[in-house]
Amino acid sequence: MKKTTNTSLDRRRALALLGGGAAAISFLGLAGCGGSDDAPQPELIKPEPEPEPASPPTQKEPVESTAGDSASSMGDAEAPASSDPSASDGTGTMPRVDEGSAKARQLAYVHDAATVSTSEQPRYAEGQQCANCALYQGGSAEWGGCPLFSGQQVKRTGWCNAYAPRGG
Repeated sequence: MKKTTNTSLDRRRALALLGGGAAAISFLGLAGCGGSDDAPQPELIKPEPEPEPASPPTQKEPVESTAGDSASSMGDAEAPASSDPSASDGTGTMPRVDEGSAKARQLAYVHDAATVSTSEQPRYAEGQQCANCALYQGGSAEWGGCPLFSGQQVKRTGWCNAYAPRGG
């Protein structure tokens, strides 16, 4: 600790002896680094303006089809997601949920609620189906939208484990 005190005193003495001259020397030393006016100046590079953002591409509804799908062989632009060729809703607006898809399996979705086993799906109660679920957006139509399967339709008689009874 005694050594620290001596060092502090040595620094104080040095500053006292130099006084304000130490600051002046530093400033004058930097002033001499400016160079002359005829010395080459670095070229400033201006950033290029950013290009206008392109509008996002429009996305068509997802289409899943197989080589044997009758809708594909007839040359239709859009086929239902289900492998059942009779699953067309007549409007061609949205494909139907495929029970074998990862999302459908995750939610235990089936097209026919009568096939749900209460031992495998304890949340299921008799009478529950998409038609009386708060999430079903099909009204009285046989197939309708559901926010859980965006861009796809679920069957009115279907069920999944996210079933929520429609209120009042």
